[in-house]
Amino acid sequence: MKKIIVSLFLFLLMIADLHADPLHIVTNDFPPFQIINGENVSGFTTEIVKDVLKGAGLKGEIKAYPWPRAYKMATKEPNMLIYSIVRTKEREKNFKWIGVIAPYDVYFWKLKKRKDIHIKKVEDAKKYLSGAMLNGSKGELLIKHGFIEGKNLDLGDSDLDNFRKLYAGRVDLILYDSISFRYTAIQEKKDAALAEKIFKVEGISSELYLAASHGTPDSVVAKLRSSLEAFKKTNKYKEIKSHLR
Repeated sequence: MKKIIVSLFLFLLMIADLHADPLHIVTNDFPPFQIINGENVSGFTTEIVKDVLKGAGLKGEIKAYPWPRAYKMATKEPNMLIYSIVRTKEREKNFKWIGVIAPYDVYFWKLKKRKDIHIKKVEDAKKYLSGAMLNGSKGELLIKHGFIEGKNLDLGDSDLDNFRKLYAGRVDLILYDSISFRYTAIQEKKDAALAEKIFKVEGISSELYLAASHGTPDSVVAKLRSSLEAFKKTNKYKEIKSHLR
């Protein structure tokens, strides 16, 4: 009798999965982690997410939006995944965290010709105008440190906007990770040697995550966590990770 009950329970779970609402996955343009080309989303972390979904036996459509919109959707709507997102104390309660998908080291960058800019701590950057992304972890950190938009903080819609502002001389500093900076310079046909990183921002230099909205069933989150851990043992993951150093 016990075996029959267990079998019936497993069957009902299987039926529930078959009729579960589809997953919606949101991200933003963040090369080379996420690369947007029209409706197509590619990039290193995108490949990881696709393989994790496949390994979990789940399907979902990946769509790119400006980060503020993607973030808001992932905090409000059910059956929603978001990547690549920094896990901070302020964000901890907003998501069900699935796992780490990539390393992430953020620095203050300046143009080398700006010999007047010197930073030994985050507070030193208040003397200059820093560019960061609206609702992004970098902007959130600066606001937490007392930076004021319109005074010493310029909030843009994307990291690319801030990169362009730095080279155009419209901001003094930007916060960027090394991997993305090199890639963006190539894509924008800018000489990366004209800029330099001058201070590592420890408060957000850690890792990038795949996360789920609170309206995503725990059973789905568990499958994704298990699939991610399994994928990290594959040669494909090791190969992707080698490009993110």
